[in-house]
Amino acid sequence: MESIPYSGTMELVFISLEEDDLLMESIRQSCREQNIRHGIILSGAAAIKKARVHYIAHTTYPPNDVIHTVEAPFEMSAIGGIIVDYEPHVHIALMQGENEAAGGHLEDGTVVAYRGELAVMKCNDAPLKREKNEKGVPILRSI
Repeated sequence: MESIPYSGTMELVFISLEEDDLLMESIRQSCREQNIRHGIILSGAAAIKKARVHYIAHTTYPPNDVIHTVEAPFEMSAIGGIIVDYEPHVHIALMQGENEAAGGHLEDGTVVAYRGELAVMKCNDAPLKREKNEKGVPILRSI
């Protein structure tokens, strides 16, 4: 475990999404366009028509990710993640109807139904990097 303090300059970037925009791909594009080298995905709301996420199949090593794709109307009830070196690591929670839920690690190919809004805190001078541990898993580390 490592705690990485930060008290530097922060800016907010808002991302507006429209029908058929790709969620993860749009986050990556915004990171490049807005120079978000390091940041935090603080919040978001979106209507989703196709969701692609992965989740772990077991807790032993090596990991086994299961990619799950669902084409159905969802409301994104939560999103969060960390951006390091322009690469986001994002998780989402989705709700459908009264009792249906889905979620996990956001994958490419998740499609916005008609609108979405995200808030990202840009923290470019944070002392961050992702470094593979002895098992090859990329872990957040201090520079």
